[in-house]
Amino acid sequence: MTSGTSPTVTVLMTTHATDPTLMRHSLESILRQSFADFEFLVVADGPLGEAETELQAVAHDPRVRILRPGKVGRGAALNLGLAAARADLIAIQDSDDESHRLRLERQVRVLQQHPEIDLLATARVLTRSRSDHADWEIGELPDSIEVVDRELLTRNVLIHTSIVARAALFERLGGYDTERRRFFDYDLYLRARVIGARLARLDVPLVLYRFHRRQAFASEKVVFTRMREAARLQRIHIKPLPLLSRCWYTLLIGLRVPLRFGRAYIARKRLERSDGR
Repeated sequence: MTSGTSPTVTVLMTTHATDPTLMRHSLESILRQSFADFEFLVVADGPLGEAETELQAVAHDPRVRILRPGKVGRGAALNLGLAAARADLIAIQDSDDESHRLRLERQVRVLQQHPEIDLLATARVLTRSRSDHADWEIGELPDSIEVVDRELLTRNVLIHTSIVARAALFERLGGYDTERRRFFDYDLYLRARVIGARLARLDVPLVLYRFHRRQAFASEKVVFTRMREAARLQRIHIKPLPLLSRCWYTLLIGLRVPLRFGRAYIARKRLERSDGR
């Protein structure tokens, strides 16, 4: 990146009291990207605790910028990062996940070749292990792109930590909804769909998504709360549809309830076994 010029991509990470080891791996996964023309913007949403050491270890890198607004909440922290970003493409990186070293290279290439796509997510590799890393082999197969549209009315199929979106889309949407406590990403995708944005998914696993106890899937009670909030969002967006379509999507949403509870139960049992309980 040449001094005085804008980078091609701003990688945006918000973080708050993240596990320091996971944060170190997350930071390193961006700094070792094969695509070099990026800035790495980290928004510290309040005190970082032990993870502060990991952030300071990379602070000397000229690609890294750190914002410290205090504890403002996830939505506001994301919006502060968007306002400070200098690139036309914004990549999201969660502080406990990892990106494959080819992630930015592949996503930037697709977005440059397909200017009609406003937001591009990727497939993921899911892990419950702290020792796994985003180091799998990726072949040079043609990029397989799937446009995502009405599928979003029943479930969120776009992994937030995998998206690269055009800054112009965030501007049109007014950024993330700072009044929300959850589903910042899902709400954003549904609003993007309403204004006719083109959302797509690259069928290549380019992020390592960590599933661990600190996430909000550890109890069925939390799953119920999340499902109820998701249903509220979905009802808003299926309301303008014809009656038959509304009934169909309502049925699909209802059918997912036992599936989600079953997955939550199995996931909790696996986490308990991994903890030696």
